[in-house]
Amino acid sequence: MKTYIILVSLILFACSKNKVQEIDLYSTLSSYEINKEIILAGVSYIDWQNNNFIITEYDYNRLYSLSKDFQLHNSFDNLGLLYPSYPNFAKFNNNSVWVYSAEKRKIFQYSANEVISEHEIVSDTDLINFDTNGDELIYSRVDFEEEPFVLIDLKTGNMKRFGEYLEDMPNTFLNHYMLNSFSFIREDSYFFVQPYNGMISEYDKNFQLKNRINILDFPQFSIVKEYFSTFYKSKNNSLVSLISDAKLIDDKLYLLIYERNPELPPNPRTLLRLDLENGIVLETIIKLGGEDDYFTKFCNVEGNKFAFYEYQTSSIQFFEIPLDK
Repeated sequence: MKTYIILVSLILFACSKNKVQEIDLYSTLSSYEINKEIILAGVSYIDWQNNNFIITEYDYNRLYSLSKDFQLHNSFDNLGLLYPSYPNFAKFNNNSVWVYSAEKRKIFQYSANEVISEHEIVSDTDLINFDTNGDELIYSRVDFEEEPFVLIDLKTGNMKRFGEYLEDMPNTFLNHYMLNSFSFIREDSYFFVQPYNGMISEYDKNFQLKNRINILDFPQFSIVKEYFSTFYKSKNNSLVSLISDAKLIDDKLYLLIYERNPELPPNPRTLLRLDLENGIVLETIIKLGGEDDYFTKFCNVEGNKFAFYEYQTSSIQFFEIPLDK
């Protein structure tokens, strides 16, 4: 276990009339290499609840339940369940596990090792993620016929499609694929985070657009914004990722972003924390590890302790993210 060393450089400056804190976390609290029983070759999602991880590997058709010290509890293919082949991601909600299967094009809800509900997904591509609070299920999809966002009332089964397409896209491909988003339910609103251009949209519970910002508009990302502008002008039918993973934790939105500054390696190791109490406000920029680290997915473990999957070493590394003041 590595000694926890934190180097904090506080650089305070004006950003949309708010103070933004920049923090460098060079070293981890601890690091676990996956045991020989489990080889993680590419984590597509990681979540945590009640001292357990749930981890999906879409490319290798695997889903694991692991203890905090990475001992295997079970894998989905030996539970005697209707196996959700090619799970893109899975998440906990209370005592249930929810899994999206790319092969089945369904979201399955499991409890006590039984399928208790399943929901068919209508989309021209696989989902990036979904969110549920037990009463609602929400996701973003690519659909060339109808609105991009879908809400399912889990009590009635009713489905609501909503959202609006962008007006400044050069073609239909980008207009539809650009809105394929990370989706989140908050108490009074729905959030959609677009990984291909950095836009964050908030809709109220009446499905009306409430807030919309783009992280590329923050002064700290002016060079990155230029990169994306040049890319989409030259390649009209291609996408490039800015956001590798996103999590909504209490009233904070955390985004793990790729470095698209031409002067830096492209590795995703920058974590943004945005406050959602009064609009969508950038409050902290956190640099994780060293320039060679390549963190792709993360989750909150407990308090301000976070777990990050490091792709090159197939390890889970823990960081203590300083709480905002």
